[in-house]
Amino acid sequence: SVGVNAMEFVHPDDLGIAAVSISSVMGKEVGTPIELRVRAADGWRTVEVIGTPVDDDVLLTLRDLTQRRRWEVAGDHMARFRVILQNAAPPTFLLDRRGVVCSSSAALTRLFGIDQEELEDRPLASIIVDEDRDVFETAFARLVDHSQGDDLRVDFDVRIAGTQGVVFPVSLTLANLLDDPTVEGVVVTMHDVGRRVRAEEGLREANSLLETTLDATAEGVLAVDLEGRITSFNKRFLELWHIPEEVVSSGSDQLTLEYAVRSLVDPDGFLERVEELYGDPEAESHDLIEFRDGRVFERDSRPQKLGSETIGRVWSFRDVTATRALQNELARQASQDSLTGLANQKLFRQLVAESLEAMSEASDRLAVLF
Repeated sequence: SVGVNAMEFVHPDDLGIAAVSISSVMGKEVGTPIELRVRAADGWRTVEVIGTPVDDDVLLTLRDLTQRRRWEVAGDHMARFRVILQNAAPPTFLLDRRGVVCSSSAALTRLFGIDQEELEDRPLASIIVDEDRDVFETAFARLVDHSQGDDLRVDFDVRIAGTQGVVFPVSLTLANLLDDPTVEGVVVTMHDVGRRVRAEEGLREANSLLETTLDATAEGVLAVDLEGRITSFNKRFLELWHIPEEVVSSGSDQLTLEYAVRSLVDPDGFLERVEELYGDPEAESHDLIEFRDGRVFERDSRPQKLGSETIGRVWSFRDVTATRALQNELARQASQDSLTGLANQKLFRQLVAESLEAMSEASDRLAVLF
């Protein structure tokens, strides 16, 4: 084995602990004993490793603990639990009443690549970023002041020395076991929530983009779930309908409808069509609605889908008042003389043709008077 890299004998899951321990032992007189799984001729063995610096080299002493650990685990449930705890993915800490780290699990090294001893005898708050530290210390003090059995879950950013100032978002679960004579401390479990935080940030960005897009559109948009609760709307909807934002923000579709129909030419017909569409979640609709002040809106309604499931209804409204006025003016110009404003030949022939088509019996007669 002379000349072979010693790391080739270490179990892949223990490489981080081994590498950090070898690096940190150079600054100590004698290193802290650690347990590793190493490759042997008959498979993986559990060994205790103690290192000490010798000039520029490291002297390692290994003691085979495989049979001893097997015996302990077989006869002692606590020993089995210790093994599980040491190999569990989330780092676990034991804090005293002051919040100082008394001990930690090997997962700390696997997650952050630092020696466990670097945090021992230091306040756990020391690794929390400055802007979150006061909040953590206040929450910890409140937890300590309460009776045993209370727990607390908080999310913080931590920055650990030796990680080039990298900030890690973590979730901490703290259990108050100060009154337990076998523990006499606060047990803290740390979970890396970086992936969750990135997902939440991506979701917030997507929602922000969607909200910006909706507010930039010329259409007023309103989304209602199957229970009749308003789930979303944009600013254009409020501008078109002149409805106070607090009314729509209340989530009550019924209250919003009461405000909306006050300004309509045919409020009963409007409400009747709304009820028809709510009664048929898969139906689609396109029509016009007229306001007492002369405005005209196009109204579209479609089911809101989540995959193949219908979860609500989306309404969209467009102000087509100017477009309708232009259409009416073009129609008037096409059928009336531009100088006198009287009906022209085109309109005369159109009205005669329509009258002839309306004659249902041979005995019907048609007269033209001019």
